[in-house]
Amino acid sequence: MPNRAGGKALKVLAGLNGEALTPAQVRNADIPLCQLHAQTDLKASPALVAFYGQINRKESNAQKRRARLAAFDEIAAAAFTREYREQEQEKNGYRRPACTAFAVLADVCEAGRAAKIVMSSDGGEMRAILAQVEDWQALPIEALEHALESGVIFPLAEKPLTVEVLDGLAARLTHGENLARQLALALPENAEFESLQALCWAQALSLAAMRSFDWASGKNDPSVGGLSRPETPPKEGAPGEKGGEMPDVGFALVRCFARIETAALPLFYTLQILSEENAALLPPMHRWGLYCVWALDALDAGKPQEYLALLRKGLAACPGQKEMVQFLLGRFLEDARPKAAPKLLALAERVRTILAACGPNDPAARAVRESSACKQVAWIIEETPGLPVQ
Repeated sequence: MPNRAGGKALKVLAGLNGEALTPAQVRNADIPLCQLHAQTDLKASPALVAFYGQINRKESNAQKRRARLAAFDEIAAAAFTREYREQEQEKNGYRRPACTAFAVLADVCEAGRAAKIVMSSDGGEMRAILAQVEDWQALPIEALEHALESGVIFPLAEKPLTVEVLDGLAARLTHGENLARQLALALPENAEFESLQALCWAQALSLAAMRSFDWASGKNDPSVGGLSRPETPPKEGAPGEKGGEMPDVGFALVRCFARIETAALPLFYTLQILSEENAALLPPMHRWGLYCVWALDALDAGKPQEYLALLRKGLAACPGQKEMVQFLLGRFLEDARPKAAPKLLALAERVRTILAACGPNDPAARAVRESSACKQVAWIIEETPGLPVQ
């Protein structure tokens, strides 16, 4: 855009009567302000400050004012996305990211604070700006991503947040490269949480990462980003993880979730309710967390039958986790059976042969299924682990 025409546009935009604008008109005005900043040498900051002051003027109809500001935030947030920032660099006349135009509004709106954050490389400065955030939903999530990737510890000790806010932020971090997943998997195995806020944030990240994982297809992306912690070899006799290799992402997420639940559940609930008898009284995800902890403890103790039984009970108590349970059973099929001791494999083959020779209603088959030998190897010979042998 030529500077002369751009200068005229800035004067017009700066002089608009904000109270008379509809949300659509606010969007239409916000876009050229960003473009002038990104594609010309003109100083768009004064016009942007004046424009924001106009649409933010208090009036008798507070609802209209909120609608104008929401439209402004919508356009501002779009300018921060990675896709837009990559596309705008390909445009003729590109000089700087459009989102940086909002930095002049750092004292009055979240888009301004976000711009200051993404333009900074100083952790202390980013922390100070995050401490000023008033509406976390309005803050472009890319700003928080930049701060977290720069090593800023979050949430801020001096700015405690509600569980709803933490859950919302974690869910928003699952877009793109899924920073929520990266941060969850980067938690050390023996993590000690400095505060309940830190624990709730870890829990929010873990839940967001699990909810965004495609359990049905079991997609396994071993490239989980530079924030992931180095994996340690699995414990001896703990099927479900590939020895010497990085565990698949899905199983690692379940491990992470169970570790966090192990730390959280005793703090949130009494020991009386953390029992199988009273598990139904827990909220669904904590109920599932309890069964996950028990199941993985059994797996690590080399008790595959107990592991499968607990997954089966967990599914009955939490039907909504069907896809995750099926995923875990699939991993068990793939990894656990080949690792069974040779004696167990031989016993399983003998039991399978006997059952195959008997008819479905043969009393001998029933006797075999009820024998201690069959129960010992049931997890090896079952077509669907965790279900009764037919």
